[in-house]
Amino acid sequence: MLPKKNRLTTKEFSEVFSDGKTFSSNAFTLRYTKKKNIKNTKCSFVVSKKIAKKAVERNKLRRAGYFILSEIKDSVSLGSSCIFFLKKEGKNLSPSEIKIEIKNLLRKAGVLNNIP
Repeated sequence: MLPKKNRLTTKEFSEVFSDGKTFSSNAFTLRYTKKKNIKNTKCSFVVSKKIAKKAVERNKLRRAGYFILSEIKDSVSLGSSCIFFLKKEGKNLSPSEIKIEIKNLLRKAGVLNNIP
């Protein structure tokens, strides 16, 4: 699980929405901003009720995303704030496929340092 200090607060969430850039893949939409005065990377996952009706399912999908981000968070450049929105196509992906999608989106955004 991603530590709380690496997750976005409500205030930061709205800042990313107002100033952020958007990138998309088949399974996720990424919205991110980069600020120089922040010393660590912060990320969040959003799973809509349209994707998973039950809160248990939404939380399970969110936790899977946070777990994958905790593995690669050191490779994301400092000062990045990212929000990942899960799409319907991403609901049935395996953890390895989710990891590939997340890495590809972060590469597109230019915030992922060299990682295999």
